[in-house]
Amino acid sequence: MRSSFWFKLPWFITALIFWGLILVTLLKVDPDLIRDIGLLGLYLPFLLCFFFAVLFTLAPLRSSLVKSLVWASTLTGFALLRVLGIGHLVNFFLILGLLISLEVYWRHSPHPKI
Repeated sequence: MRSSFWFKLPWFITALIFWGLILVTLLKVDPDLIRDIGLLGLYLPFLLCFFFAVLFTLAPLRSSLVKSLVWASTLTGFALLRVLGIGHLVNFFLILGLLISLEVYWRHSPHPKI
């Protein structure tokens, strides 16, 4: 019964709130205003909203918070690389390959699934 619609609904509502915050940030907020909040030049509020939006979107879809946390932190890490100017297509495919190999390992591992 844990995979029912009513169990997943709060996760999706939270995800919609964070995706809405990202949309408002992109459309209404000047990038220079949020660029140096937290750490200098990292757009930390946007990256945090992106992390939580991806996390709360993937968690109910995958039914695994740990796997969703790994995917969300990896995608946010790549977005951080893009902000720093060192995130390129090759980096994306290398990170994607690591994630896919981790997923294959989790699927074929004799250990209890996460």
